[in-house]
Amino acid sequence: RNAVFMGMGEPLNNYKAVSSALSTLTDNAILGKYCLPPSRVTVSTVGIAPRMLQLAEDMPAVNLALSLHAPTQELRERIVPAAKQHPLPDLLEALDAHAAHCRRHSPTSVATMVEYVLLSGVNDSEACALELGRLMAPRAKNVMVNLIPYNPGATSTEAQFSAPAHLVVDRFQQIVAACGVTVRVRREMGRDIAGACGQLALSSQSTPQGVNGTSGLAQAGDVEDFVAWRRMQPRDAKAALQAECIAVVAEAAGAAPAADLVKAEASLPA
Repeated sequence: RNAVFMGMGEPLNNYKAVSSALSTLTDNAILGKYCLPPSRVTVSTVGIAPRMLQLAEDMPAVNLALSLHAPTQELRERIVPAAKQHPLPDLLEALDAHAAHCRRHSPTSVATMVEYVLLSGVNDSEACALELGRLMAPRAKNVMVNLIPYNPGATSTEAQFSAPAHLVVDRFQQIVAACGVTVRVRREMGRDIAGACGQLALSSQSTPQGVNGTSGLAQAGDVEDFVAWRRMQPRDAKAALQAECIAVVAEAAGAAPAADLVKAEASLPA
């Protein structure tokens, strides 16, 4: 059993109620055999720096997930409007402080899960992967990056977002991994019924229809296919991609900061 505070508004902006719920969920004296170990409870945040520090002090054994989604302040502000209130340097400082205060469940446990939704043509470039790897490399023992290919939702047509191709996702992951960072691609389930991550929003009757009367959401390829797709790739192709990405990281180490390339390449639909 797990409990995750996510997808219902910003938990750390409702800190008093959330901390009270956390205390109850993990209190054996209140719930007895039904209580959850703190290691089974996660609080997700868009990045409320002061509250991240407070959570580490008040509930040091509870997991933290940070929704980062971009490796630079400029791009993050365009994807995550709330980022304007908490600049990336302050967020990274809070991330480091949280890692120093939190209680690890095992010697190999990470302090924070860093969530990164991949948006095709927006934050999935080689430059973004390099910059993300550069930011996380000094924190490699404290974080795990969780890549989430975008799931189309009720507002997808309006926002004009889409998921990257499988090869783009694979390459992005390999570049970050080549920086020495633990990174995985989240296996999604439920996209075909609009129940995957980010899809729990009301769809109107006017939702565009796909083939044979199915909704546009159901018609889209399931992200679960990425796992199957990767397993089907020949070993030599996997090895070649890994070697290529290691070379990209090595070459970038002596080149201009990747953040400059992100600024030049990344753009959002008008």
